[in-house]
Amino acid sequence: MSLLALDLKKTFYDGARVMVLSCYEDLLRGDSSGYENIPRTGPFIIAANHLSFIDPPVIGAFIPRPIHYFARDTLFKPGLTNWLLTTLNGIPYKRGSDSDIGAMKYILKLLKEGAGLLLFLEGTRSLTGELQPPKPGLGMLACKTGVPIIPTRIFGSNDALNRANTGVNLQARISLVFGTTLYPKDYDLGATAANRYQQASNTVFNALSALSPIQPPAI
Repeated sequence: MSLLALDLKKTFYDGARVMVLSCYEDLLRGDSSGYENIPRTGPFIIAANHLSFIDPPVIGAFIPRPIHYFARDTLFKPGLTNWLLTTLNGIPYKRGSDSDIGAMKYILKLLKEGAGLLLFLEGTRSLTGELQPPKPGLGMLACKTGVPIIPTRIFGSNDALNRANTGVNLQARISLVFGTTLYPKDYDLGATAANRYQQASNTVFNALSALSPIQPPAI
């Protein structure tokens, strides 16, 4: 990719980030906390729950540098959608498959080069709004790269835009909470541990589960 193309991509990404952040704070009146836990340099993984299509742009808007994220491959339709997802660092992934070797290798490469990644622990949006069991994919990526992980929980986004996509509810209250950073010593039991990757995912999931929504100010 040429330097001009890279500059244009960064300009578009930054513009989209500012727009989403403004909408989140002004229109949806969303709250956030734990922003200081996000690394300014080096590789990291934002490990989040998933309730709504608005989760990726909302979470990404609070990261002060470009991040990458998985998106199911069926979303990458020719034309504008493919261009938009690619420009915003979406990585096509075959949902429900543990064998998308190409996507996993690409993510491992990005993390080793110092990039940031948004990954949804449950693998897909929750149907009920409740947390679902974590997948081992996060644990595999984390243990192989040894990167810091920031447990992140979003509350209420399914009320703002539900799974049926019936329109945005501006009366919904959303909270986005970035938890305390976890390091390899916190989540990796070592190469000889049974179910090493699943155990790592479980540790991150437990930290995410313990996060609470931001309480509205008293009137």
